[in-house]
Amino acid sequence: MGLDKFETWRASHNMLKLNLLELSLADFVWHGRNTYTWNRCFLVLEGTGRILNHTGNESFDMQPGSAFFMPEYLDLEFDFPPGLRFLCWHFKLELLPGIDAFRGVRKCSSFPVPTAETEQYRALLSTNFNWKRLCEFECSLWMLLRHLDFPEDNDPTRLALLRKRYGKLLAFVRDSPSAQLDLDQLAAISGMSRDTLSRRFSRDFGLPLKTFLMRELVSATERHLLTGELSIQEIADRFQFSSPFYFSRFFKRHKGLSPSEFRRRNRVR
Repeated sequence: MGLDKFETWRASHNMLKLNLLELSLADFVWHGRNTYTWNRCFLVLEGTGRILNHTGNESFDMQPGSAFFMPEYLDLEFDFPPGLRFLCWHFKLELLPGIDAFRGVRKCSSFPVPTAETEQYRALLSTNFNWKRLCEFECSLWMLLRHLDFPEDNDPTRLALLRKRYGKLLAFVRDSPSAQLDLDQLAAISGMSRDTLSRRFSRDFGLPLKTFLMRELVSATERHLLTGELSIQEIADRFQFSSPFYFSRFFKRHKGLSPSEFRRRNRVR
């Protein structure tokens, strides 16, 4: 007998990267509206609440035993009344460095989670950390993600070609977002001319390279404002803004709030 190799499965496995940005148990009272540059998933344990997706013109009632997936960049409004408790994941599921599997999706989704599965999450997160428990949690998290519908343009063969062409550039932007990045620098990394890179990137990803750079920079600064302890000055320095004033102006242009106001309104509780 010969040796059957499942190359598409192997390559796709190595391509997919789950980056967990926030994991928490939410049990606070809040009503507000926000847009984040990452995906969110809520698993309701107790109580009721409400989610409004203004981008996709839809609403959801939060009930125990239900999970809700909210893709990146949606304009969402939440009503968390007393008694509501849910597990919350903020994450990016990358198919290419910085390119999320659910990019461009405008609709949320909901699905039931069996009671036994819900209790498994609760039990795992209530025990002391060890590596075996982490593996069990990872399996449980992927079991949640299996409910989601991936966009049809996530073809492994096409993604492999994009990785070959842009992998080094995308990884550099994701790992080193900076206000000082320019197209000439990225063209040198990619091995293309500036004009060729701009034209091909827009064609292959459906958005201009400058827009992608801006989104990565907003996302990186946003995460520091929500979960980090750096001051506004330190964040401006870290991402090479010429001054906190220019950082504030950049952030407010893209998020509608100054960095300090965004932190005050949205800081993870």
